[in-house]
Amino acid sequence: MAHNIDWTDPCEVLPRLKAAYHRLLAGEAVASIAYTSMGVNRQVTFSRTDIGELRQAITQAEAECAGETGQPVRRRHAIQFGIRRRIY
Repeated sequence: MAHNIDWTDPCEVLPRLKAAYHRLLAGEAVASIAYTSMGVNRQVTFSRTDIGELRQAITQAEAECAGETGQPVRRRHAIQFGIRRRIY
């Protein structure tokens, strides 16, 4: 069943990307997202080998959605203490 979503809106696409990601983690071989765009039914399909690409799409959609809604963007960095010294 195709859903009428705006694929260019990251906040609208994000829940469907996460659902596909969780289906792949649960053991399904293929996860598809069907949607309608400009009166045409379209489908995006991810397989287990695409899970890294799907994870990147989720991270990008989260960042874009956070930017649109004014929320801070989550960044994952190691916590560093002290001063870094350069060795010459």
